[in-house]
Amino acid sequence: MTPSSKTRDLAAVMTSLHSKFDENFKSAMGGSHPLLAKAELKARGVNEVAEVLRSSKDLTRTQEEILAIFDEVFADLVTSTYLASLALDKPARMLLRRALELGVAIVYLWDMPHLYWMWKSHDADLRCGSAFVARREGHWQDHAF
Repeated sequence: MTPSSKTRDLAAVMTSLHSKFDENFKSAMGGSHPLLAKAELKARGVNEVAEVLRSSKDLTRTQEEILAIFDEVFADLVTSTYLASLALDKPARMLLRRALELGVAIVYLWDMPHLYWMWKSHDADLRCGSAFVARREGHWQDHAF
């Protein structure tokens, strides 16, 4: 097999995959979509919460940065819905999990700027807090956030 035939074979595989995903999408979009409308409403609700918070005059620099995470959550929710419509369940679930983790991070870090900046500098991993050590009852213990 020559390199050019490998390329053609890859192109054929990619074309076939695209065709299958297109069929899945068309099948998913046929008929009534009560779940799709519900998913859209919830995703837009995340955006509305961000807009309400953005309208506050008393935001700290940290909270202004945290508000940008809402956009990522919205994008993850919409992209997850799209991937699910293509019957790509695992990637859709991965994005839903990321949206959930970011949502938890928003709530958890909102009033804790020191943890937000640590979280941001550790690739947005909430487990970064386990490196902190506190003195408690005469013993050092790891904190798990």
